Amino acid sequence: MRKHARLCFNIIGYVILFLFAIGSLAVNMPIADAKEYPSRSIELVVPWNPGGRTDLLARLVAQGMSKKLGQSVVVINKPGGIGSVGTKYVQSRKPDGYTMGMLATTLIVTQYSIPATPPVDMMGYEWVAMINNDPAILSCYYKLSFKTAADVVDFAKKNPRKLKCNTSGVGGSQHRFAATFANATGTEFTYVPYNGDAPSVTALAGGHGDINFVSYIAIKAMLEAGKFRALGVAAEERSSLYPHIPTFKEQGINCEVATWEGLGVPRGTPRSVITKIDEALRFALEDETLKKRLMNAGINIQYMPYKEFSRYALNEDKKIESFMNKLGLNINK
Repeated sequence: MRKHARLCFNIIGYVILFLFAIGSLAVNMPIADAKEYPSRSIELVVPWNPGGRTDLLARLVAQGMSKKLGQSVVVINKPGGIGSVGTKYVQSRKPDGYTMGMLATTLIVTQYSIPATPPVDMMGYEWVAMINNDPAILSCYYKLSFKTAADVVDFAKKNPRKLKCNTSGVGGSQHRFAATFANATGTEFTYVPYNGDAPSVTALAGGHGDINFVSYIAIKAMLEAGKFRALGVAAEERSSLYPHIPTFKEQGINCEVATWEGLGVPRGTPRSVITKIDEALRFALEDETLKKRLMNAGINIQYMPYKEFSRYALNEDKKIESFMNKLGLNINK
């Protein structure tokens, strides 16, 4: 009887050890094997509503990536919390490459400027690659006499706060653009906040305001209609989208500022899988049809690979926090 009990005990012990060993192997196995990835459809999360610029960009990129990966890349909209709902969702998913997200400057800015917005855990993502970078363009109402950005600087220095600068809201991208320019040139404007890009642009087109600092896509229609005059762009060099607009640098103004968007996946996603996602993104961005559609939409493609984009995003977080502190807009202080 004792031998039988001891035998049963030993068998149970071996079973436990066997299960423990299997479990340990499972834990230490790679989450996703690059040779098998992808074996099913992939989610691309857009943390804003359908129909916006980021949504359009994501859907166009998803089509090209699907061709390269051999699996569907399905765009999923998860709006809410000024983008935080969707990005938190991406961060919480299994790091296996089957959930990607559109990450943008807005997510960094709003954590410092919008109450109740949770901070972005910059280390909670693998920053796969930048897709586009849209620099700020200074434009004015067409009835004003300004011909260059330098003209605006000269007038603003002689007339502090006389120029009304429309923005998309306190602490938003347009405000950040304008304040960065003002800081670089030693000028002061009177900021007029609106609830978003479109209301701000529409107001200026109606003569309610003097100048604004926005990305090209936001003012493309107004420029074409002759309602705005573009005076300069906050970029290192002229864009092929609007080669006629000179840079601030050409006009002796040291100011570069932009909004950007890129692909991110949960932290811990295997590097081999990240490489496959990156290759698919580059394949999509090199497609001539996609290039033409993005150009027509006014989106400035600027690819940046994993390591460089990771450093860039972390640096942007530090720069934006410092900028918000300087303006007294950091709600966390």
